[in-house]
Amino acid sequence: MKLTILDSKSGEKTAKIDDIFIHSNYDPIKETKKFCENIQFSINPKVIIVVEPGLSYLYSELKNIFPNTKIGIIRFSNLFSDYNKDWDFFINFFDRDIENFESNITSLFSEELICSTVFLSWTATKNIFKSLDEILWQKIKQTVESARTILITRQYFEKKWLINFCNNLKYGNFFKTENIDLSNKEIAIVASGPSLENSIEILRKYRNNLFIICLSSAGSILNYFKIEPDLYLSTDGGFWAGEHLKILKDSPTPLLLPFEGFCKKSILKKCKIIPAVYNDGISSKILKELKLNFLELKRNGTVSGTALDFAIENSKNHIYFLGLDLQGSPSFQHTKPNVLENNNLAKENKINNLETRQRKSQFNSSVLKIYRDWFCNYKNTKDVYRVIDSKNESLGKIKDIKSYEFENSLKNFIQHTETDFFNIQKVELQKELICKKAFDIIKNNITSSEWQCMLFPLDFVSLNNTKSQEQKEHLSKKIEEKTKNLENKIRKIFDYE
Repeated sequence: MKLTILDSKSGEKTAKIDDIFIHSNYDPIKETKKFCENIQFSINPKVIIVVEPGLSYLYSELKNIFPNTKIGIIRFSNLFSDYNKDWDFFINFFDRDIENFESNITSLFSEELICSTVFLSWTATKNIFKSLDEILWQKIKQTVESARTILITRQYFEKKWLINFCNNLKYGNFFKTENIDLSNKEIAIVASGPSLENSIEILRKYRNNLFIICLSSAGSILNYFKIEPDLYLSTDGGFWAGEHLKILKDSPTPLLLPFEGFCKKSILKKCKIIPAVYNDGISSKILKELKLNFLELKRNGTVSGTALDFAIENSKNHIYFLGLDLQGSPSFQHTKPNVLENNNLAKENKINNLETRQRKSQFNSSVLKIYRDWFCNYKNTKDVYRVIDSKNESLGKIKDIKSYEFENSLKNFIQHTETDFFNIQKVELQKELICKKAFDIIKNNITSSEWQCMLFPLDFVSLNNTKSQEQKEHLSKKIEEKTKNLENKIRKIFDYE
């Protein structure tokens, strides 16, 4: 394609690609004004993205109408790259950037901003780059739907995370780690997928060569086979996490638990809890104000990913994933015994029976794909292996090995030191005082825009997007009622009724 810049009849610059004008050859400014006059937005946009606008006439016109809005572009080629500097930002959509579109846009904007973004097409370039344009709009739809799904998930969980934080702070039997050094062992991260079954005997045989991190869903399996892990890890904020953690009630093994994670009071009081905090979110803000320092974890969408981050940070040895299938199974979804599988069996009837559940589990779900994609994009995988005997979808640069290769590796492993490598110490806190301070922090901040945006992200985006005053009042009242209900629940946890 050849770009030609030339003078229009009005004296302003115009442009054409090959023989097709992409701006008026008579008056490009008048053409731009008319385009903007015909724009009708159903929301108040925080961001406007114009798909391949050619030259930069649209920027000044849109900025006059939306002075506080970020205005950027998507390019279909580098023909107009000299004009990128005229815009607030630009995103390329050609060559390798086509596949990276969603990650490129999410690196620029939060889910809230993506859901408050309006996309515009410049007709002339849309026709010139027709095939790219069709692909782009599919990608835009996927990106916006993904952002909205994340907001829905956060709206559901953010309140739970805050309630979990309060329960964990009040009832947790806290221990802290001192000078973690896992260099004396190989690391095994144990998940509950069906492939775990082939590694159980290897775990038992070479137990002394391993530091075992047991993800919550695999706890019942290791407990059944009398394999005591070195560390349990749970990050789930929902109720079902508590079902998996029942086996910890009489276990000497500590539980690494983010403050946002769910755990029943009976276990919080009795088990050795190593509390952790993510480096963002409300829990982090409260702990900073309380001046309490706990183990920091990286936030990601999967507990196995959190375990991998933790293992890499604290060890230079090999890291082995067991039971990390992340795909549909022709039989049970988990190695047995599994707490949730037992619960499902108890609920079976003629319609919802075992065969029906197993048939569903044969197919890959969108959730499993999200987890696989996370691992496929993971960079630091030099000594990370997945132990799996069956044919399975790749996890990117994480290397798949057979169970016999795993066993041979452990057989040849030589421990370099005899030192203790994972010491924990009891944390003594004035719980009553700490809880009172935490409640005061929550009470003083829960109605702030910053906190409400985190607690009710979907409602908050809808409030900012709507043009209707009636709808604004309705949403404001809705958020106010939800805030009061949440504060009352927290008040009950701390017994401040």
